[in-house]
Amino acid sequence: MEKQIRLSDLKFGPIRHPVLPGEFIERIKAFKKVLRDFDSVPLEQTIDNFQRDTDPESELVIWERIASTFETYLSHNPTTDSAVRKEILQFFLVPLWARKNVRTSNI
Repeated sequence: MEKQIRLSDLKFGPIRHPVLPGEFIERIKAFKKVLRDFDSVPLEQTIDNFQRDTDPESELVIWERIASTFETYLSHNPTTDSAVRKEILQFFLVPLWARKNVRTSNI
């Protein structure tokens, strides 16, 4: 049986990467720019999250691919309808959520 943990009981892990290279930060800014309409997490918090990640490069590649796929899809299927765009992004996030078994209200 899976153990249930309340969100309020979760604690942040340690900072594993105190300094992220400038290029890495620019890559974070780039994917956040693409997802800006739906990403409510401040840049500083996103950077902090990557600093805590055991493999920040792999995690960043995932987010870059999501942003790139989202952009490519919208370039072939343009829409300005925010609800539709959000639905499309959520579709692309499902594999990430399934992999982490996490649901988020930030998007």
